[in-house]
Amino acid sequence: MTYEDLLNNISKNECLSIYNKQSSQFFGSFVIELYYKNAIKIQFLNDRGIIEVSIIVPTLFSINVIPLKFAVDFVLGKERKNCIYTFSKLLDAYMFFMNNMQILDKIIEKNMLKKINYKWQTNTKGQF
Repeated sequence: MTYEDLLNNISKNECLSIYNKQSSQFFGSFVIELYYKNAIKIQFLNDRGIIEVSIIVPTLFSINVIPLKFAVDFVLGKERKNCIYTFSKLLDAYMFFMNNMQILDKIIEKNMLKKINYKWQTNTKGQF
């Protein structure tokens, strides 16, 4: 899957709308920010072949970027230690995103973003 393929797939999905996109001509790096059902902001980041899919949560004084895998595990009640939150292939990242849209629906329906954000902050406190 290429950057253009990802943009095409996002454009075809009526639940998704692109908010911002930036592409570097070098190393295939890019950032695409989109909204899922105009309720959750999602970010696809490719930094020289390391791909992250994250939920962006604005807070009063900052913006938190939470890996989608962490949010999915939180909703499913799983707590994994030393989980890898990145992908090496864009297709794998996109498929993970598509396969977990029902989790995003659940986050919206149950208004879980604040709980996920709190759990992420407490898990990462002091690590950076």
